[in-house]
Parts: sequence; structure tokens; C-alpha cells
Amino acid sequence: MSGKDIFNLITGLLSGLALFMFGMSVMSDSLAQFAGNKMQRAIERIAGKRAAGFLFGTVVTAIVQSSSATTVLFVGMVNSGILELGQAVAPILGANLGTTATAWLLSLNGFETEYMILSIFKPAVFVPFLAITSTFAMIFARSERIRRISRVLIGFSVMMLGMIMMSSAVSPLREVPEFSATMQRLINPVPAFLFAMLFTMLIQSSDATVGIIQALGMSVGMTFGAAIPLVCGAQVGTCITALLSSIGANCNGRRTAQIHLFYNLIKTVPFLIILYGLDRIYHFAFLQNSVGTLGIPVFHSLINLIAGLIMLPMSGLLVALVLFITPYSDDEKEEQNARITILDMRFLKTPSFALEQAGKALVQIADTLQEVFSIVREIEHTENGLYVEKLDKRCKRIHNHEKQLMDYLFQIENKSLDNEDSKKHAFLLSCTEDFGKICSVIEEMGRIYRDVNGKENGFSAEAMGDMDIYGTAIQEILDTVISGFNAQSGAVADTIQTFREVIFNIHSIVTRKHMKRLQQGICDPRLGESFMLLGLSYERILDRCGDIALQVKKLAGDGGDNQVEYRKAAEMFKDKFEMLIGRNKMRNLRDAR
Repeated sequence: MSGKDIFNLITGLLSGLALFMFGMSVMSDSLAQFAGNKMQRAIERIAGKRAAGFLFGTVVTAIVQSSSATTVLFVGMVNSGILELGQAVAPILGANLGTTATAWLLSLNGFETEYMILSIFKPAVFVPFLAITSTFAMIFARSERIRRISRVLIGFSVMMLGMIMMSSAVSPLREVPEFSATMQRLINPVPAFLFAMLFTMLIQSSDATVGIIQALGMSVGMTFGAAIPLVCGAQVGTCITALLSSIGANCNGRRTAQIHLFYNLIKTVPFLIILYGLDRIYHFAFLQNSVGTLGIPVFHSLINLIAGLIMLPMSGLLVALVLFITPYSDDEKEEQNARITILDMRFLKTPSFALEQAGKALVQIADTLQEVFSIVREIEHTENGLYVEKLDKRCKRIHNHEKQLMDYLFQIENKSLDNEDSKKHAFLLSCTEDFGKICSVIEEMGRIYRDVNGKENGFSAEAMGDMDIYGTAIQEILDTVISGFNAQSGAVADTIQTFREVIFNIHSIVTRKHMKRLQQGICDPRLGESFMLLGLSYERILDRCGDIALQVKKLAGDGGDNQVEYRKAAEMFKDKFEMLIGRNKMRNLRDAR
């Protein structure tokens, strides 16, 4: 071959590889977005069922055409605590089988027929028309669903065009006797295995490596002896993607990536040792045969099917192996509390599911906020330092989680969101800020109570009684709003006006009574400012609760059947605190206004 021929071969092969990888990436990402959060919900339903998990991993990977993408998803779900480590094994085994679907698709390029009508099934014939049609559909279609399907088909078309280009680039090698002779003699498995593994680690796609092998097999007649170690090396090399994605994960996320690696090592290395060891004795003739069009997809599927069925009942051994290498530590539990594990960056490829995870994280923050408010109520009645320490830790956790959630939501904002997801995104941003502000107010109240409790003379018994009624009312409001937030019931907003009226009356009466106590010398004047600041803090919490309730109503609507439930709750709240604070006094105040 001349220098020009060699240059054309290399550029054609690299160009085809680039198109192949780009097309596969577009198709995989588009399918993941098209599936939305349905795929993740299905994973949660089949968790713990080995056969269902194996089948699910196979089917999903066959659809998205990427075992690495599927495995990275499971790394993220284990890292976030959605799945346990043992529950991810079966889907990962299935993902390794599902990725062989790509080889079967690529084998269409070798399809030959003498019948004109059947020639339309050759990718070289139908792919250009598919690419043009899909492109026009994506540009001109009004339906988002059609545009997403079009992106999937465009990715598939580009992938197949890349494969056609690679096959065309290496086809001249068929006429080079030296190359054909070299391919026939290339049966040393160790260099072939290592080369394919390192090459796949470099490009992070076993499908691309297998695609090149198939292009060579269909164009220059690669033997089974040369192809088998190359395919096995590609399966080990593709584990680098999951390993890299697990770098920022917790220990369980890293263990999941290790399961993927160890499974592929156990699947391929012993097989190659046995196969080529026996070949030294029995000299298998089939290793000298050309793989042809179907040889690689058949072998690729068989080794993954047999290995998967063997390892599926023994999946516990893989878990035991990774736990031996990466044992559980005492710090892991603390690590889980230090950050919101369900906010995994791997979920950002599916914005709708990422938003669902963000919503769950905000529910965690809201639940912790209820606990924080209960703690500050305890500090109101006691000088126990344990409550103070507990309050500081919980508030620090909320602020830490708030920052993580805000950062995560800003990451989602950079993604393509439809109208519904945009509304939910704005809702979560607003509520996250409101919950954070409530925590800051409670934190400030804790400092006020600590200062009051440190004084020689604290609040009088009457002042404490009034503040206790005030705090109980605000706590019920906070609990009601968080309940409405968790249930996404817009009806909770309708109770806020009633709550505001009651709290306004409570605040007016408590303030008047406190001023009277100060005049009579019952309360220490030096604590008057602290008492007033606590009352204002409760009003600030009420304002934030009102904002959250309105955001819930804006997202969820009027609340439907829950309106009756919340209306009853509002009336009970009103009657209860009018009785506690003095029904006649409140009626007089209303009449005076």
C-alpha cells in the first residue's frame, strides 16, 4: 500500500470511529431522556428480584445501546441509597448481556442478498433516508415527543454511518496479502487482550471497539483466534467508565463499579486461559476460521449469557469479594449524614428524575426542620446543654444540605427542561430558600433563649406561658405546611389566612400583656427586647410558611378533596387558640379594630 492509501485508511477509520461514538452517545442520551424517570422507578420496583433485575438490565441496555451508561446509572442509585449493593448485581449482569445487541445491529452491514426487495434492510441503503427523515422531523415537528424520537433515530443513523465508513476504510486491506496473513496468524491472546482493553479504556466504549473488530472481520476475514481475546479485552476495558464515575461517589458507589470490573475479569480471564490452554493440546480448528458476519455477535452474546446465568445465583460472592476489598468503615454513616446522597450527578442526564430526587431531598430538609423547631422549644424550657449542641448540629446539617440542593438545582437549570419540569424547578428553588430562612430564624431564636437562660432572672412564669402558647401555634402551622408540602396539596394555602388572623391576635394580646407586666415590674426590663424579638421571629416563620404554601398551591392547584380537610384543621386551630388565649379578649380586640 502506498503512503496515500495508508493515510486514507487511517483517516477513514478514525472519522468512522468518531461518527460511531458520537451517534451512540446521542442515541443513548436521547433514549435516557425519553424514558424520563420511568426507568429509575422500574428499577426500584424490581430491586431484590434477581431474575427480573437481570432481564431488566438486559432489555434496558439493549435499548440504550450502552452497558457503561446503564452501569453508571446503577452506581448512582447505589451511591444515593435508592438501591442496596446486592440489589445492583443482577441488573449489572444483565447490562453486560444487553450490550451485545449493538454487535447484532452492526452485523446488518454484512447482510447480502440477491433479492432486490430485501436489500432495503442493508444499513447502507436505508440509513441515509432514515437520517434525512429524522432530521426534518426534529426541525419541523411541534411535538416534543416526536423531536425526542427523532433525536434517537438520528443518533442511530450516525452510528450506523460511522460503522459503514469504518468498514469501507479497512476494506482495501482485503487485497493486501501481508495483512491477511498477519490476521490469520494473530492468535496470541495476551497481547490482543491487553491491546483491546487499553484501547477501550482510552475511548471508553466497548461497542466502538467491537465495531472496529467487526469491520475488520467483515472486510479482511479476521479469525476467531484473533477476535475472541479482542472482544474479551474490550469487555474489561469498558469498566473504566463506571470506575471513573465512582471517583466522587461514596464507598457503596465505588463497590458497585468494582462489581462490574470483577465480573468481567472473572468472566473473561479464566475463559481465555482454559480455551487457549486446551488449544495448545487439542489444536481447535475453529480458531482458524473467519468470524464472518455473525461470528462476533454470536460469541459476544454466548459468553455474556452463559456467564450471567452462572453468576446470577452466586451474586452474593461478588458482593462478598468487593466488601473484602473495600470493607465498611465507621466513617461511612457519618459521611451519609454529611451530605444528601440521593443528589447524584449521574441523574442529571435525566432532568425529570433529577428533579424528583431534589424533591425527596427537600422533604428530608423539611423533616429535619420540624425536628429543629422541636429542639428550640425544649431549649425554651430548659438549660440543658445537650439540646443546644443538638440544635447546632441539626442547623448546620440543614444549611449544608440546603447548599448542596441549591447547587444541584442550578446544575439542573442548565439542562433542557420542558414546561412542567421548569415549574417544578422554580418551585423547588423557592421552597429550598424558604426552608433555609426558617432554619436561620430558629437558629437565632436558639441564641436568644441561651442568652435568656444564662441570665440570673429569666422570663416570668406568665411570659413563659404566653410564649409557650405562641410557640405551640407556630409549631402547628409549620407542621401543617410541611405536611401540605409533602403531599403537594394546594389546599394548605387556604388555611394560611386563618392562621394569620389567629397569630395576629395572639401577638397583639401577648405584646399587651408583656407591656403591662413590665409596667408592674413582674418581668425584667432587660429581657423585654429578647421577648419582642422572639415574637417577631415567630412572625417571620409564619411569613415563610405562607410563601411555601402559596408555592405549593401554584404548583399543585387548589387541592381538590383536601380543601375540606384543611378547612376543618384551620377552624380547629382557630377555636383552640382563641380558647387558650382568651376568647373574650380576642373578640374585644377585633371589635376595637
